[in-house]
Amino acid sequence: MTSPTHASPTPPFRRPLLTLGTILALVLAVVVGPLAWTSAMAITWFNPVCAGFVSCNAAGLGSNGYDRVYTTSFWGMYPGHNCTNYSAYRLVDKGIDASYLAGQGMAYQWGTVAASHGVVVDSSPQVGDIAWFNQTAGLSSSGHVAYVEAVDLAAGTVRLSEDNYRGDFDWRSYYIRDVTGFIHFGGKVNTPPPPPPPPPVEGSFVRVTETGEVARIAGGAPVWVSSWTAFGGQQPTTPISAARFATLPQVPRDGTYLTATSSGKVYRVVGGAPLYVSTWTALGGTQPTITVDAYSIDHAGGTGSLGHLRPVPADGTFLRNAVDGKAYTVAGGAPIWVSTWAVFGGPRDTTPVDSWELTNYAHLRRVPAPVFLRGTPSGRIFAVNGGMPIRVLDWTPYGGVQPTVTVDDAALTACDHLSCTPVGHLDAVAATPGGAALVGWALDPSTLGPLTMSFEADGVRVATTSTGTSRLDVDRIYHAGANVGFSGFAPMSAGTHSICARALGVGAGGPSTILGCATVVVPAGSTVPVSPNRLLDTRSGVGVATAGPRAAGSVTVLSVAGHGPVPAAGAGAVVLNVTVTDASAGGYLTVWPTGSPRPTVSNLNFLPGETVPNLVLASLGTDGTVSIYNGSTGTTHIVADVSAYVVAGDARAPGSTLAGRPSRVLDTRVGLGVARTRVPGGATSTVVVAGHGMVPATGVAAVVLNVTAVNPTSAGYLTAFPSGQPQPTTANVNFLARQTASNLVLVPVGPDGAVTIFNGSRDSSDVVADIAGFVLAGSVATPGATSAVTPSRLLDTRLGTGPVAAAGTTTLKVTGRGSIPSSGVSAVVLNVAATQGARPGYLTVYAGGARPTASSLSYRAGQTVSNLVLAPVAADGTVTIYNGSSGSAHVIADVAGYVRR
Repeated sequence: MTSPTHASPTPPFRRPLLTLGTILALVLAVVVGPLAWTSAMAITWFNPVCAGFVSCNAAGLGSNGYDRVYTTSFWGMYPGHNCTNYSAYRLVDKGIDASYLAGQGMAYQWGTVAASHGVVVDSSPQVGDIAWFNQTAGLSSSGHVAYVEAVDLAAGTVRLSEDNYRGDFDWRSYYIRDVTGFIHFGGKVNTPPPPPPPPPVEGSFVRVTETGEVARIAGGAPVWVSSWTAFGGQQPTTPISAARFATLPQVPRDGTYLTATSSGKVYRVVGGAPLYVSTWTALGGTQPTITVDAYSIDHAGGTGSLGHLRPVPADGTFLRNAVDGKAYTVAGGAPIWVSTWAVFGGPRDTTPVDSWELTNYAHLRRVPAPVFLRGTPSGRIFAVNGGMPIRVLDWTPYGGVQPTVTVDDAALTACDHLSCTPVGHLDAVAATPGGAALVGWALDPSTLGPLTMSFEADGVRVATTSTGTSRLDVDRIYHAGANVGFSGFAPMSAGTHSICARALGVGAGGPSTILGCATVVVPAGSTVPVSPNRLLDTRSGVGVATAGPRAAGSVTVLSVAGHGPVPAAGAGAVVLNVTVTDASAGGYLTVWPTGSPRPTVSNLNFLPGETVPNLVLASLGTDGTVSIYNGSTGTTHIVADVSAYVVAGDARAPGSTLAGRPSRVLDTRVGLGVARTRVPGGATSTVVVAGHGMVPATGVAAVVLNVTAVNPTSAGYLTAFPSGQPQPTTANVNFLARQTASNLVLVPVGPDGAVTIFNGSRDSSDVVADIAGFVLAGSVATPGATSAVTPSRLLDTRLGTGPVAAAGTTTLKVTGRGSIPSSGVSAVVLNVAATQGARPGYLTVYAGGARPTASSLSYRAGQTVSNLVLAPVAADGTVTIYNGSSGSAHVIADVAGYVRR
């Protein structure tokens, strides 16, 4: 709306219309008493004194002549019914020149513009002021102005005359607190405020005039009365204005005694909370009490009227156990011990309380709710989360500096009323070969360092690990650092087990916490691949009482169970890479379970000065050891590295590996298993293995054979494969002329229960094969199950990649190649060969990461040496091959099988 004769007028103040429901509510309020209007609603909308020029004049509440001139514009304001025009008129009538308001627009601008011209604007009203409401006052988006006719500081109200756009003239009362400010156009008069009214009488009942709310005064504070019933009927009340009610203390004074209606229970107020008094004895005998509504005590800390009692004492409250005198400061609702007042700068006032609350915690907490603690005198800051005090080194994760509660350092050290035991969660348990893999997180508020985890099968610790992997999801909650995750392997014997993860605590918080448990079934016969670990080295004394070469015809007993990665119980067999070195005379080694007769077989053969390796699958004796016999006329050093073990028990699952006392199934020299004749060059020899030695006649998928070329006429190789199948282009045993060479072979059994051995030489050779174990047939599904595959070549550096450099590595992808699945593989069985080595050295096959201090095979310069290797597979499906030599060497790898993850 515009006016051709006036400057831009102030948009009108608008008042919302009353709905029919509101009008009915007002009528009912007259009949049945006050409604539960908020104070702002009661004053702003439902307190007219008079309305209209005629009515107000009749009541002696006139408009000071505005009714005769209201159609005239003053200072460019809209003429007629308009709050700004009326206020301008009253100022002009008083001879006040504020014409600078002309064209200033909205009423909400009046206070700001007047103040910019030096007029005082504050919250202290005086008669003759202009009451100013800005846009946030809630009356109108255009604001509002009115003339102050009367002031009642005791009631906290002002009486205003006003005019309203598209409305009418009226007089109305407002709470002073609802007015944005008072513009003192006539100057500020400093009048002393009236003395405050006396506080309500202790124990009296008060009724809020505007709302009808009833409360009983206790400790100076109004405690809500929900019903008169528990007080024996309606009691006399003292009226009190809402403004006066708002000035009363929020909660009763410390030390006030209360008696609850209905129950008769007694409480003492401390920090605004009602703490239960079980007996008067420790408090000096019976004390005066004020009976209050039990509902207000039972619902202390609720919203609205229930907020005059707290559920727990305010932070920083000091209290004292009336029985033993121990002092506490409250933080997050929990009482934190005070060892000495010196840390607080001297004694503080405390309120004695019944020790019952310090042991039962009705209106105290056992541990603090989320709160920040500042230790004194150290100044260390802790964030309490779930009762745990987590050290705060940086405020950033908390959104900046936060308020803190000062507590005694000694209480933090003693973990008084705090939860300092480890917390965490066992997130996942997955069956793996020979046990279970456990993943989770744990943290201990007593340390910023790693935490030790104990894995316990059926209540017995079987493995430990420590936290250290990143868990950003946990750090987002606790802000205790991200490296709180853990993962590890728990070895278990065959059968059904309960496996639990326990976090071992440090400091005062307690010894440990079980984070979770699960049930795991471990099948017997499962193969557990491990990172190569040295169990025996007679050169340095590892695994033996005294270092030194083993004498001719001697037996070395090697403890396996409980050593390196092999568990103390539950292992039935072990896969060892056995190496002979520095032999003074030719001979052989035989490995077998201690306690049983030595078999008439060999595991590897050697010549004087040779370094010869061979993989061995050997059952463990009842004492967890194997015996190694030096079948030589001279001395030799022996090295043994473990690469896997087999879970003991009654193996029935397909893919289970069974080992036993080695037995010979083939010897062409004497006609065992085949005719007595050497295998010609380029020819094969087939031997039935099913039903011979330890191997059953049916249900066998593969056999583990130690195959030996004896006295070959010329250099060559042997290849073992299932009978009836095409011959693979791979090798298992490499030999020189007149050299007796052995290698362990994992080979599938043909449909006729036989395996075929090919002599890849131009001349004949005798062949010997000894059974070391076998694999059960069937669909492989369980963790640790072994599958033999038809051999295939995965690596040959002679065909393009070039030799592996001195002290260099090559990474070989094994999953998804050569009949090996693309996933679900924990280890791979490879026949690895070193050839054309520039200098002597060794190869180590491992799963990447930290390289183990063990070897898979040793070689001389120019020599071709092969050895079966059982190597764990990395997460990306690869194995790493290290050339431990000062010269380069070519490497060949043929896959023979795999172990299921």
